Amino acid sequence: MEWVDYFDQSFIDEAVARGHDIGVLEDWWKPAESRAESAVLRVALRHGTASAAGIVIPGIHVAQVRRPGELAALAAESERVKRDGAATFAAVDEYIEAQSPGWIAYGKELDERVRESMERTRQEALAEAQKELDAPVKDDLVEHWKRLGGPVPAGL
Repeated sequence: MEWVDYFDQSFIDEAVARGHDIGVLEDWWKPAESRAESAVLRVALRHGTASAAGIVIPGIHVAQVRRPGELAALAAESERVKRDGAATFAAVDEYIEAQSPGWIAYGKELDERVRESMERTRQEALAEAQKELDAPVKDDLVEHWKRLGGPVPAGL
């Protein structure tokens, strides 16, 4: 998978209208840091544009389907930090509580509000990702992808 710093659907549409295949431009694309997992391919087969090099898709679609997983990873990292630092955090909280009564109760209340906010954000991200994946599959794009030797995800 490769990417470009910025372009949107209007850029792709304009290139196609002028008969240009931006997927084959040399010295323009950069290697991505990660592979195109199934969700990325599934969204590309719905929102992409055929190119001799594969499928070109605006990054917003990719970002939307990746966001739930990224949020889950951030939440897991946050929990790990809280767990690993629990003894230190408790000692600091006790010290501050002695100076400012109510500190610990306020911290618990804040933790709950943050947890609720993160859950709302996660649900919103899941809904946005699902909306991307609910779009109809472009059959001509699936055939193009197969001709290039690309795998088609099960349950497309």
